[in-house]
Amino acid sequence: MKKISFLLIALLAFSSVGYAQKTKKEKKKKNKTEVSKDNGKVMLRYKMKKGDVFTQVVESNQKIIITSMSMEVPNSQSFVFKNNITDVDATGNITTEMTYEKVYMKQMNPMTGAEMEFDSEDEKKQPAELATLKDMKGKKITSTVAPNGKITNISDDAAKQTMNNISNEYPETPVGVGDTWERTIENKSQAGVLVVKSVYRVLERKAGMMTVEINGKVTQEGKDAGTQTGKMIIEESTGLVMENNVIRKFTISTQGMEVLVDATTKISTKK
Repeated sequence: MKKISFLLIALLAFSSVGYAQKTKKEKKKKNKTEVSKDNGKVMLRYKMKKGDVFTQVVESNQKIIITSMSMEVPNSQSFVFKNNITDVDATGNITTEMTYEKVYMKQMNPMTGAEMEFDSEDEKKQPAELATLKDMKGKKITSTVAPNGKITNISDDAAKQTMNNISNEYPETPVGVGDTWERTIENKSQAGVLVVKSVYRVLERKAGMMTVEINGKVTQEGKDAGTQTGKMIIEESTGLVMENNVIRKFTISTQGMEVLVDATTKISTKK
């Protein structure tokens, strides 16, 4: 059971730790609807001012199934972050102080099969097994992000994966309806090297918002494992992702077991 516990930790921590991007024009011909909406392009960049404040909510639900043991392990998490822009330098690099305002987690203990629930807003839901989560509420993390979204500095290395999930690294050329760019996310864990390579395609530009479709493939050690799909809405004037919904479904082999993962993540931003 100890090996299973380590495996679940590795899978629940599956998030981005590296990027590689390129932009290209969608090869297939645009349909008439796309052309009529907006023929223009925009350079996606993070553009904010010192003193700006915004809140982000990250919600994730995962179902991990170990087929050889007929074991299903559900997990749900929710975090609320308050972001305060403390500095913007002459080149546009943005320094942000991020504070954990709320922390919630509900999961099954793979050692006992019992369900555990932690809620930073409810002292009755703070079991000893999840006591370390208490320290997260109120914790502050300072990071610096380049205009294209690349994280250049962070005060807490352990939080870098979370920050990579929330932020985006944008392409180096302007994009409009029908254009695409690619992003590769790599994670090294006990399950080996898991890579998600996705294509982001601009579906619509309307009222200052850009809607982008996400389609990707998950591989393990170079072998096909599953897919990633989703959609996000970007505020063009600031580069902030106002909403991001992603679904990952993949099957991997690790520690002599076949594991199925069905995960959804939603990120929403409020100013």
